[in-house]
Amino acid sequence: MSWIRALVAFAAVSVALVLQVSLFPHLAWHGIVPNLCLLVVVGAALTRGPQFAAVLGFVAGVLNVLRAAGVVADPEKRTRSGGKSDR
Repeated sequence: MSWIRALVAFAAVSVALVLQVSLFPHLAWHGIVPNLCLLVVVGAALTRGPQFAAVLGFVAGVLNVLRAAGVVADPEKRTRSGGKSDR
């Protein structure tokens, strides 16, 4: 795996995650939002092979878990005071 290919894949997962949490909740259909990170990983599996996609899937999974835990900023969880508590 070349470093440029890995950086491009990481950027694609990052952009997919940002779109998934910022734009797509507004386009949800009955509360269903597509998992764009999963689609990027499947695309990588089809074009680059299973070993590359396994590493990319692990990175995408870690980013999704960090987003769900609140480590990575989630615009839906922000308050009016810019993410700080009103207390």
